[in-house]
Amino acid sequence: MIDLEPALREDALYLGDNGRSFCGRLGHAGMTAHFTGRDRSGQPVHRVTEEDQREARRYGVALVCEGCRAEGRP
Repeated sequence: MIDLEPALREDALYLGDNGRSFCGRLGHAGMTAHFTGRDRSGQPVHRVTEEDQREARRYGVALVCEGCRAEGRP
């Protein structure tokens, strides 16, 4: 059996799949993103930074995981 290490941190927030936001947990990121760091279309996912969060709040948008509503740690 192959032992794969996750490419994403479970406590971080990511963007992928046309702006879908998710944490790094397997059930929320999906298997492809969780293990490869790429979304279903093959594009790299973007880890949300503190600056990204500030910019989103400036426009009244909350960047949270769509599965568990966690904001994640940059």
